[in-house]
Amino acid sequence: MNKNLQPTLTNFYLLSKKFAIAFVLLGFFLFVQPVFSQHLSFLEFHQDGAGGVDGLDAARSVTVSPDGNHVYVAGKDDDAVAVFSRNVTTGALTFVEFQQDGAGGVDGLDYAISVTVSPDNNNVYAAGLGDNAVAVFGVSAGSPEIDVQRPAGTSIPDGGTDDMGNQTIGAVNVVYTIDNSASTAQLDILSVTALNMVNCSGFSVVSTLPMNIPAAATSVLQVSFNIDGVGAFSFDMAIENNDQDETPYDIHVLGIGLAPTSVELSSFNAEVGQDGILTNWTTETEPNNAGFNIYRATEENGDYSKVNATLIPALGDATSGASYSYVDKPEQAGNYYYKLQSVSLNGSVSFHGPVFAGLTSVDMQKLSASDNYTLSQNYPNPFNPETTIEFGIPTPGFVEISIYDINGKLIRTLVSGQRSAGNHIVKWNASDEAGNRLTSGVYYYQVKCGDYQQTNKMILMK
Repeated sequence: MNKNLQPTLTNFYLLSKKFAIAFVLLGFFLFVQPVFSQHLSFLEFHQDGAGGVDGLDAARSVTVSPDGNHVYVAGKDDDAVAVFSRNVTTGALTFVEFQQDGAGGVDGLDYAISVTVSPDNNNVYAAGLGDNAVAVFGVSAGSPEIDVQRPAGTSIPDGGTDDMGNQTIGAVNVVYTIDNSASTAQLDILSVTALNMVNCSGFSVVSTLPMNIPAAATSVLQVSFNIDGVGAFSFDMAIENNDQDETPYDIHVLGIGLAPTSVELSSFNAEVGQDGILTNWTTETEPNNAGFNIYRATEENGDYSKVNATLIPALGDATSGASYSYVDKPEQAGNYYYKLQSVSLNGSVSFHGPVFAGLTSVDMQKLSASDNYTLSQNYPNPFNPETTIEFGIPTPGFVEISIYDINGKLIRTLVSGQRSAGNHIVKWNASDEAGNRLTSGVYYYQVKCGDYQQTNKMILMK
């Protein structure tokens, strides 16, 4: 068995009687009598006649080029030298070609038993025992050949256009195939940038760069960006790489941004709260949305009944979302499932969920009665940066919740509108009407509904 150790001390290439070349990962070794200080980890092997590989029959010698980019193997019974490209990052090999005695004017490889590479990487020398000769080969530098495809198999030429067609506004992820299969050298993707962005923003590269693609191989490049509004969008994408003929590789990306056609949720959940089961949901967009209803059942696939008396009004629009919450107070302990119904302006509906929450007998004992007006202490308190305020009203009515500083100055109005009977939640992020963050101190929150008025104290601590 012949072996060759690379100067990098990271891979160990072996030849076997299976007419194959295998390599293993080598962490570190001490070349003393020769003993390795750590075990080897098998990675892969290439066998004569498998996957198009040729020239390895009775493989006798293997060597790695000084630059680490190629591996050469002498195949005695094939009278040949097999050539592999090498991934300098992983050590993995890709078969490139084989040079055989008597083919294409090649001579001197009869019974090839050894192979080596000159220190300057310009020549390969192979000993042919049957020819009593040394065959000399010149090494062509080779070059990478980039080809960008989307979808895979459909090329986008350098300077070409990628028409994405209609896309819903918001975040977009795009996957390109980077093809280096026509090359005998490694392709390096160094950077990807976007210029001249129109009606779009936030371009970023999801894939890890630099990306090293071995010769005769492909890889995936994923990028993302945001479509900012309805209408045409475009940008120029430049892919910097080591293919000197096509760097940067320029692609003009374009398409049409469309408004979402339905409510899109980013979250929807249910949990046991201080005054009942709290359902929370946050929307990404709310095109043509009138509002929401909450439906409840005791079984996931059971009959659902609406629990809110009046429609919960929409706060978002076609390009932005909002956060909502609703407190339901079942009459007894048990398992409860909730669905969220969105109602469009034209009356059509769609459902989201279900989500689950379990209410125990202990929870029931803790729930405050809902036949009175209630204003709970905010939580957490003290707080930073956000706190939650829960309140309850026995009948539908106009509710106003306001925040005041210690001097009685109105800071912000959190709620001002009609609310259904039951328990509700509102959150405050310690900012005033203009969105300015407030300093630490004592603040007061007050709820008004008809003749009912209640004020509680809270502390903002940064």
